[in-house]
Amino acid sequence: MEGKDSCRETGEGSGVRLDPDLFQGLLDHLRDGVAAVDREGFVVQCNPAFLEILGGYRQDEVRCLRWQDLTPPEWQARERAILEEQVDRRGYSDLYEKEYYRKDGTRVPVEIRTYANRDDRGRLLGYWAIVRDISARRMEQAQLMLFKESLDNATDGVGMSTPEGRHFYQNRAYTDLFGEVGPDPRSSAFVDRSVAEEVFRTIMSGGRWEGEVRMYAKDRSIRDIYLRAHANLDDAGRVTALVGIHTDITGRKATERQLRERERQLRTVIENVDLVFFSLNPAGVFLFSEGKGLAALGL
Repeated sequence: MEGKDSCRETGEGSGVRLDPDLFQGLLDHLRDGVAAVDREGFVVQCNPAFLEILGGYRQDEVRCLRWQDLTPPEWQARERAILEEQVDRRGYSDLYEKEYYRKDGTRVPVEIRTYANRDDRGRLLGYWAIVRDISARRMEQAQLMLFKESLDNATDGVGMSTPEGRHFYQNRAYTDLFGEVGPDPRSSAFVDRSVAEEVFRTIMSGGRWEGEVRMYAKDRSIRDIYLRAHANLDDAGRVTALVGIHTDITGRKATERQLRERERQLRTVIENVDLVFFSLNPAGVFLFSEGKGLAALGL
């Protein structure tokens, strides 16, 4: 009962009033930036995280600036439209991205949600916003794009599957070689299903598999492939993806078969003619001798 009475004294429901010092303490410890501007756009309040996003302004410095001063020109029309079409009408915006100028003149990408600040009569006093620095996210996106472009332009075919074996990515070289293989390359791409099962069983358990396999090309011809397959693992050792790197060695294998056949034909000729083939080193020592004529020489 004592707790309930205390709750009533401080106010319940819509009557709750936050202690200003407590509210300011919450703002000061938020990792996201929070800033309020008046109707002219001047910053009237912000937390330390917002100042850090802007690269070290002091409170007294930033209060002399409008949001327009902090926003590069190419973003201003879009943000005005968001304020007019979303915030002024319904009280808040969707999440949107823009850039701010830092104190040193460089730019920082941010993600923002803006809210209307109104008095008790509903008159617009200005706006306040929650601001998140997305520099790290942009860098990760750029790195992922670079990684994807590198994969897309690789000469080897690269395919990726989920930990369960469902195919979800293939680069340009893979498509050129195999075409669209569907969700299960084990059944659609491998000539020998038992080999496919061995490969996937190995990498689905977190291991690696390397060797020669035979696979169907997009025209359904059979290609000789040197396959390097592995599992991507997270820090806890869990499989996050299955990766296969495919090198088409059909031409090399055909050349090897031709060389072996020529060697066989040459050996047949050597063994069946009455001649002796030999090789000497500079000292006159036999290094090689072959041929049916050796018998005539008693050798």
